[in-house]
Amino acid sequence: MEGVLGFAAKLVDAEAEIQRQTLANLTELQLKAAVKDLVAADRVFVAGRRSLFAAASSLTYSLSKAKPNTFLLDIGGGLNTELDGLSAKDVFVGFSFHPYSRITAGLAERARAQGAKVIAVTDSPDSPIGRTAHHVFITLVHGYGFPDSISGAQTIGNILVGLTVSQMGQQALERISANEAQIRSSGELMS
Repeated sequence: MEGVLGFAAKLVDAEAEIQRQTLANLTELQLKAAVKDLVAADRVFVAGRRSLFAAASSLTYSLSKAKPNTFLLDIGGGLNTELDGLSAKDVFVGFSFHPYSRITAGLAERARAQGAKVIAVTDSPDSPIGRTAHHVFITLVHGYGFPDSISGAQTIGNILVGLTVSQMGQQALERISANEAQIRSSGELMS
């Protein structure tokens, strides 16, 4: 029997392999193109269902510090209202793995139909969102344990945010600093 530490070691090894494979699937050209669209976007809308909600929320939180018009879609208003009024100046980022979410795929299709750029983080270029997207980032999802891994999706999100902030330059750094100062002054953080 492997024991709990043995299980933990195998799980961590599998997660590290997912991240290595995620990096191996990236190209400089695709990263530059997606980041260019994110930097130029007036608004960024992000969606991820089930376990991928965590990756979508993380990307939204981090990017919104530098780019305030970044929104996490909770789909509370329904497919027809969440993305009303999108344009070619907007970006939709969708996270979707098998079994694919009809809601995320529908949002991606609606965003593209309105002229927005679509970035997909998925497990296959042939996934419903992969076929819709302008930019497709592929990652593995099957880890060592349950549930499926989101570490690859989280890694891609972190890379996109880091590169976008870097490209935005001083203005983004000033917004991040101002946001952090506001959080500190709000009393939310403990000393």
